[in-house]
Amino acid sequence: MKKNSSSIRIRKLTRSALKKALPKSVLYGLYRRMIQVPQTLPEELEVQIARTQEDLSAAFALLHDRYLSEGFMKPHLSGMRVTKYHALPSTTTIVAKWKGEVVGTCSIIRSSGFGVPLESIFDISAFKNKGMRIGEVSSLAIHPKFSGKHGLVLFSLCKYLVHYSINYFGLDGAVIAVNPSWIDFYRSIFLFDNLALKEAPEYSFVNGAPAVGAYLNLHSFYEELLKNYGHLDDKSNLHRFMAKMQFDNLKYPTREAFKISEPIWTPTSLDHFFNKRTEVFKDLSPIEIHQLHLLYNTQEFRNVLPPLPDKKVLRYIRSEKRFDIETPARVFVSPVEHIALTVHNVSETGLFGISNARGLRSNQHYQLKVALGPFEHAELTASLVWENSSGGMALKIHSSCKNWKSFIQQLDTELISHPIIAAAELSAEG
Repeated sequence: MKKNSSSIRIRKLTRSALKKALPKSVLYGLYRRMIQVPQTLPEELEVQIARTQEDLSAAFALLHDRYLSEGFMKPHLSGMRVTKYHALPSTTTIVAKWKGEVVGTCSIIRSSGFGVPLESIFDISAFKNKGMRIGEVSSLAIHPKFSGKHGLVLFSLCKYLVHYSINYFGLDGAVIAVNPSWIDFYRSIFLFDNLALKEAPEYSFVNGAPAVGAYLNLHSFYEELLKNYGHLDDKSNLHRFMAKMQFDNLKYPTREAFKISEPIWTPTSLDHFFNKRTEVFKDLSPIEIHQLHLLYNTQEFRNVLPPLPDKKVLRYIRSEKRFDIETPARVFVSPVEHIALTVHNVSETGLFGISNARGLRSNQHYQLKVALGPFEHAELTASLVWENSSGGMALKIHSSCKNWKSFIQQLDTELISHPIIAAAELSAEG
């Protein structure tokens, strides 16, 4: 035992000396050569979106225990770590399961009405001003029995997370807030860049622990992986694992291409996790309560949500329900000329999108064609409300077709009456 303890101390001292002596570029190159990437995934392992009460409960319990052990939270009577962001359809919780048991989890929080957690300590407005969709990777936890298995669960979760974020969740970039002791890992292995020059001394989201913010450009991620890992052997070639290898163990959702959210909550399940098991809803701000009422706007949901605040508080808050999507559109500036627009956000009376072209006039009505599927589109008449230098455009809809109204109704219905959890939820109160 003493010999083993001495060896551990020696390795720690050696790593510390190397970190101080070597330039970051050399040190990070060594780290990349040292990792061992899975060459196969055992059939006992599956990675998927958490859709049932059982999977969510297990994920929140694992998160609670791991955060507690790291000092990132205080113990909760429920034995779970549940945050307000988990209540949003713009948050997806992913689980890794070994023989049906949840052994790893992480959540991806797309910036929405609540923003993302790290915005309390780091500024990401530069990305948002460019019209970029940003998501925060949060709530990462690996069961202790898999923390030393050469990254089997961690790398599988990360592969799923990146593919899902790009191809299903509509993200342009990902941000993280990690303990300073972990930033070299994320910078060297996953090629994150620092968000700020200095670390934040206290991050309330993790019990006041210090944090370093980092950013990853998802559009160039695979290219950067190739530059940094392409020359390495298979056992250390993270590019090969992330970009080239395919595994049936990774279960991605099946849904229409334009949808970028996984709505899972029902009134009963929201009440269970956010009222009965925890007190998350009691700590919401008036604006956050209002936004939840906009999202979940039926009487059944209102019965479990906190009461709406005084109307005076909400005078300047957007009062129309909006939906995140990603679909192409054309704005006709003349009968034969159009500009391409990627629509990011829609409501019955407006939409927001990104375009490489500019020049629309705010006092003019334009005809739009918005793709609703492979063989369906909606025709709208709209005018420009505002645009920014990065190609973001907000348009007000003046007239729409039946297809558009049906499309908005479909999005609304799926958000407030989704069957995913309902089939398995709350078979026994606990």
